[in-house]
Amino acid sequence: MPSKKKLNLVTTITPHRLGLAGGGSDIPYFFKILGGSFINVTINKYVYVTVKKHSKVFKENFRIMYSKTEIKKSRLNIENEIVRSCLGIIKIKEPILITTNSDLPVGAGLGSSSAFTVGLLNALYTLKGIKISKKKLAEMACFVEINLLKKNGGIQDQYAAAYGGINKFLISKSGLVKINSLKKNKLIKNLLENIILYWTGKSRVSENISKSYDKKDLSNIAYVKNKVLELENILNKKKIDLKVIGDFYNSIWNKKKNFSKKVSNQNISKIHEYFKRLGSYGGKLSGAGGGGFYMAILPKKLHKKLPKRIENFSIKVNYCDHGSKIITKIYE
Repeated sequence: MPSKKKLNLVTTITPHRLGLAGGGSDIPYFFKILGGSFINVTINKYVYVTVKKHSKVFKENFRIMYSKTEIKKSRLNIENEIVRSCLGIIKIKEPILITTNSDLPVGAGLGSSSAFTVGLLNALYTLKGIKISKKKLAEMACFVEINLLKKNGGIQDQYAAAYGGINKFLISKSGLVKINSLKKNKLIKNLLENIILYWTGKSRVSENISKSYDKKDLSNIAYVKNKVLELENILNKKKIDLKVIGDFYNSIWNKKKNFSKKVSNQNISKIHEYFKRLGSYGGKLSGAGGGGFYMAILPKKLHKKLPKRIENFSIKVNYCDHGSKIITKIYE
């Protein structure tokens, strides 16, 4: 009887996410006091991760290729902390090659770091021959980033990357996560058609922003969290009302600026006002704040009228209905 073939290479594709409401309430410090609630949607911009059993002829145990290339004999010497931690959890016999690339810049406020963590874990578990559920994949990514690496971030990015689609998440004060899929919602695709994401030109480390959030005054976090139900009701209408949505995001942005002095700055305020003059009904920064992509609620009929200097740094996005998934398997 022929022996079972072993996997030699696995490639995953994992979506970025757009936070729609409730961001900040997913940070452990806050949900342990207030509980958490947020809505996000995955978009058609992805992180790609390939893991491959490396040939011993290269005489290297670990080759990690991202914005730089690392060649290491010991896992403990790997500089990329996510790779180092994931390899420590999923013990795969070296040598191994890991490569990754993304459709969007790192530090853009669209969950790229967690998409990488989820995609890498998914690939490593698959190479190891272990089936893992979406729930477990999200939990393990949170464990890596929050428990092992002590990142001062939330859990929404990991869950979005693992589950995909549009979902409302509820977090109990004990940390129990409940997922309500809103995939039957017909307005989300229409909403995305009327959104422009503008690159502010500044990449930032989200945890450096989120750890500066005011922990004494919880009213702003509570306000943003409580707006989740309002957005759900807006999206359950028969027809999308861009002015209502624009006002909704303006109110959220005005509160979010109170999270910390690092959330906004003069340049971001100028971008917000400039898009209003272009016809935007409202908007906010995506993610923790401080930079990344600015999300403008701009009628799609105006997209073709954007000035070139704005168009060149803007992207349009569509709905992605899946979380991290395997797109390539090659056997020995």
